Parts: sequence; structure tokens; C-alpha cells
Amino acid sequence: MYLDSGTTTINGKTYQRQLTEYWKHLDCTVPEGIDELGAIHSTIVTLKEASCQKIPEPSKSARALLDAMEVRLPEVLDARHVEVVTRKKISKSRKK
Repeated sequence: MYLDSGTTTINGKTYQRQLTEYWKHLDCTVPEGIDELGAIHSTIVTLKEASCQKIPEPSKSARALLDAMEVRLPEVLDARHVEVVTRKKISKSRKK
């Protein structure tokens, strides 16, 4: 799937139509396909001071969904250690 970063706005219905087209031969609805792909999680591997995210081999059904979209997952990614900061103060009732 190619997404133009230009002025084109793509909404959820456009994504749904495109995924429906990709997956029509797989007898899979868009929510089912997204759930299947959502089950792919990376694992952080650390050796001394270097770390990376290892992406496991997808299940047969997830592989079929990715192949239909012509998407290839990398085996590893650089691990990003990002600190999340919020400017909004958490209320006292939520801190308990």
C-alpha cells in the first residue's frame, strides 16, 4: 500500500476499501485482518549496550495478509528508547 505524504487526505473508509480489495480472496474482513496483524509484536534484544527489536515470523494467516498487500517486515529494527512526557497534570484522584 502506498500512502502519499502530499496534500492527499486519506480517511478510514479509504483504508477499509483498499484493505477489502487486497484481502477479498482470503475470505477475511478488515477488522479480522487488523486483529491478526495486531498480534505481531516485537521483542527487544539487548547485548551489552546495544539493543534491537526482533520481529518474529508472522503466523500463516498474517503472512497471507501481508503478502496480499506486498508488505515485507524487516527481521530487526533499531531499538528506540523514547521517554514519554505529558504537559497535562494528572489529577490527584487518578494517582491513587
